[in-house]
Amino acid sequence: MPRYILNEKVLGRNKISELVKELGEKIRNYYSSVLNGSNESLYVIGIPEGCVFFSADLVRAISPEGQKISIKYGTISASSYGVNGTTAGDVKLGDLKLDITGKHVLITDTVVDSGSTFHKVLDLVKSKNPASIRTCCLIDKSAGRKETIPLDFVGERIAEDRFLVGYGIDVAENFRNLPDVWDVKSVQN
Repeated sequence: MPRYILNEKVLGRNKISELVKELGEKIRNYYSSVLNGSNESLYVIGIPEGCVFFSADLVRAISPEGQKISIKYGTISASSYGVNGTTAGDVKLGDLKLDITGKHVLITDTVVDSGSTFHKVLDLVKSKNPASIRTCCLIDKSAGRKETIPLDFVGERIAEDRFLVGYGIDVAENFRNLPDVWDVKSVQN
């Protein structure tokens, strides 16, 4: 099994914080008009485990203290990667515990890469008949894209084919805890 080492910092923690704040403001502005002062909630659905840091920071940025947007949060577990960091091909999904029928939904993930996982989650969410669906990712990494994904809110676009880790993103369950996003390279033992 290959070993991975950090190669180059792609997004530092200050830039991540700035992007999350900007995304939160754009999403808040959009949903303020959609929800139009009603008592409805925005249903934010994260794709773990990779989105845990991003989703937590994002929901706080969408509805900071004193703001009027109520947020309900849930996750759909999904996996398409094997333990060695390569795609396993098929996507395995868990179920969503929130009832989103007739609700406004925002699907979030830290990075959209091939699009396979996001596409399957999007299909599952559509099958629950929400009132609307919007999508958000911190990083749109389009180089390996296999599926067409409508991304409504994007923090950063990266065209190069880089293997990213940090800020919730892992390779073989390593590097998830890093506060910055790095690309890694594989080295032989």
